Amino acid sequence: RWGETTSTRQELQDRNKRIYADYLSGANMETLAVKYFLSLKSIQRIIRQLKNCHKKPGWYGFLKPYQPVSHIPFIQEH
Repeated sequence: RWGETTSTRQELQDRNKRIYADYLSGANMETLAVKYFLSLKSIQRIIRQLKNCHKKPGWYGFLKPYQPVSHIPFIQEH
């Protein structure tokens, strides 16, 4: 499968989690598209996919919409 021999797949998953966390913290999709150098459609797709995964029990349960991004463990400010 694509990305199994490199860290690219994990890096993209981590980026997508940061995008979703930013969205839950109140960032709008247009701002996220600029921040992450992605199209608006890509941001919409990422958020939709993670929203659907979020509905599944046991996945991403620690992440609540009211949490500031800085309090989410996998987020590191650059």
